[in-house]
Amino acid sequence: MEICPDQYNEYLERVKLNGLSLQYVPKEYRTEELGKIAVKQDGFALEYVPEKYRTEEICKIAVQETGHALEYVPEEYKTEELGKIAVQQDGFVLQYVPRKYKNEELCKLAVQQNGWLLEYVPEEDKTEELCKLAVQQNGWLLEYVPRKYRTEELCKIAVRQDGYLLEYVPEEYRTEELVKIAVQQNGFALEYVPKKYMTEELCKIAVQQNGRTFANVPGKYMTEELVKIAVQQNGRTLKYVPIKYITEEVIFIAQQTRLWHGDITTVLTKRIFMIYRTMG
Repeated sequence: MEICPDQYNEYLERVKLNGLSLQYVPKEYRTEELGKIAVKQDGFALEYVPEKYRTEEICKIAVQETGHALEYVPEEYKTEELGKIAVQQDGFVLQYVPRKYKNEELCKLAVQQNGWLLEYVPEEDKTEELCKLAVQQNGWLLEYVPRKYRTEELCKIAVRQDGYLLEYVPEEYRTEELVKIAVQQNGFALEYVPKKYMTEELCKIAVQQNGRTFANVPGKYMTEELVKIAVQQNGRTLKYVPIKYITEEVIFIAQQTRLWHGDITTVLTKRIFMIYRTMG
């Protein structure tokens, strides 16, 4: 198809103002010149540059403008230098860097920006230092830390941020001190407390923080007092309470909290049972 000069110039002016407008330019008008102008204005425009015009020069211009453009760079032009330029701008592009260029320096650069990028670091390139850097930012990254680097110190850093992360702590580091820190931070951590450290006191700490953790309290630690604390903290806990602890007082306490429709059904069912029991 023959290109109309006037029409081409019109597209040229549009692209100068907004590189992403290249996506609306008919393919026959997408020249190398137009592509270069587009990526200079907005690196993301590289996505709309025809493959045959994605030269090393144009790709570098695009990545210098916005690191995320690395996603659209042909593999043969993804060099170590280009990967570094991209990651320095946006650590998330680490996932688009070829494996052979994901060295310790580049991975550290990415993880320093955002700990979650530890997920894209090859297992063999994860160092103790890198893992600590990630977990200090966000404890949930403990999940992506190799077992050999999950030290007692690192686990403590994670658990202090969110006690529920006790789930990812190796058994040998689930000490009496650590489980208490975990439960105090997040009552739901009670689920991952070793039996030898489960105490009435620990259950009470968990339930006082969140009544619904009552569901993880061992039967021998369920008391009338704990039931009242649980339903007062969260009425929905009523569905986890054994029948022998259901009293008019407990039901009344539960009703004072905000209940969902399903919980109201639970309350009514247990109320009927109470009436039946007194009639028996």
